[in-house]
Amino acid sequence: MLKACSSGKLSTWFWLLFLTFFVNELKAITLPQFDLTPDTIVRQDDTTKQYFDSEGKLQSSIQNVKDTVVKQVKTRTTIDDLVVRTASDSIVQDLANKKVYMFGEAEVNYGDIKLKAAFIEVDFNTNTVFASGLKDSTGKLYGNPEFTEGDQTFKSRLMTYNFTTKEGVITDVMTQDDQGYLHGEKVKKMDDNTINMLRGWYSTCSNETDPHFAFKFKKSRVIPEKKIVTGPAYLEIEGMPTPLGLPFGMFPNTSKRKSGIIIPTFGEVANKGFGLEGGGYYWAISDYMDLKTTFDIYTHGSWTLRPNFNYKKRYKYNGGFELGVARNVIGTKGATDYSNTMDYRIRWSHRQDPKARPRSTFSANVNIVTSNYVAYNVVEVQDYLSNEFQSSVAYQTSWANRFYLTLNSSFRQNTKTHQVNLALPELTFTVNTFYPLRKKAGSGKKRFYEDLSVAYSMNAKNTINTVDSLLFTNSTISKYMQNG
Repeated sequence: MLKACSSGKLSTWFWLLFLTFFVNELKAITLPQFDLTPDTIVRQDDTTKQYFDSEGKLQSSIQNVKDTVVKQVKTRTTIDDLVVRTASDSIVQDLANKKVYMFGEAEVNYGDIKLKAAFIEVDFNTNTVFASGLKDSTGKLYGNPEFTEGDQTFKSRLMTYNFTTKEGVITDVMTQDDQGYLHGEKVKKMDDNTINMLRGWYSTCSNETDPHFAFKFKKSRVIPEKKIVTGPAYLEIEGMPTPLGLPFGMFPNTSKRKSGIIIPTFGEVANKGFGLEGGGYYWAISDYMDLKTTFDIYTHGSWTLRPNFNYKKRYKYNGGFELGVARNVIGTKGATDYSNTMDYRIRWSHRQDPKARPRSTFSANVNIVTSNYVAYNVVEVQDYLSNEFQSSVAYQTSWANRFYLTLNSSFRQNTKTHQVNLALPELTFTVNTFYPLRKKAGSGKKRFYEDLSVAYSMNAKNTINTVDSLLFTNSTISKYMQNG
């Protein structure tokens, strides 16, 4: 038993020494150092926070943790152009609120946008501008806003516009579209440049503030360079509504030239009867020329055809040619006052820009008309009351600032006496005075023959004085023409 007991104690002491040695070895081992700071790169929607405990074990807990790595988003201003502002009275800048107040003939220019008013407020926080008029000492409103963008101009009482969205709300607005005037109590300008209107009118009357006639509507939409579309509209004349109404309205408002049919109007002439007047066709040939052809036709057999050709080239020349041919049937056939004549009118005007050819010019002003055409077809009061018509065509040129040539043709007629005077052509040639024997570089005493000068002038013309009915006959040319 002594051996057994001694053997057991020895075994116990052995295991105690072994454990002590093992623990000391573990302490000598260097453990890795772990960061116990929570992970900060976590998605904003990730609610799981992960970390290592003191023993190096990965732990997790469900918590609402915001992402501390925030992406910096740079905001870019939407105003891409320079805003120029002026005012005749004063400009107050509120730097804290980023606002500018302008008083007295204020004006803001931004690209192709121009705004004028007595008072303008610019808010750079929202990129909006507000404009209105002001009252003077008598209470009268002045300096109402005037907004211009491209070819469009709006006049209103109040105006708010956003540079970012290019939308605006305008109160009591007046604008002109081509040949018509458009008015609306409340207008909203959309970003696609279209305009929505509430309670307004459209008229072609020249009195834009108080038209003599207008189509009134509740709602409308303006599509620039295309058309104006309205809902139900009715005609108002001199401020009085009429029973003439339309389920909808559509008015063209393009400023560009377009070819198309010209609708005639009904009319009545005492000695021609009922008829259609002013109908025809307009042909926009190109940017430099166009042709308008109109006609009149009446129940008694009279008719008129008027082609009108216009041309223009900037810095070169411009002009127009108009021809009028008319069959005038007056009265009843068999009566003493009956007449059936073919009449005509020729108009031609041509003007040359002086800068095009400084040394030569060409001009024309032709107006030839028969007496019956004036009596039955001319609508201009000046032509109707005139008895004499004059025409001229002239060409002038020069060489070396010494030689001058002029060709001229003139025509004068009296529709009352039927007398005509025609000059075709008239030529004038002149040479300025010069000294053929004078030395170019004078030296010594001047000789007497050096003062001898030479000049030349010539005038030649053909003229005819007769009556208009005999003007273009062969016997008239040989009998009445004078030349020399």
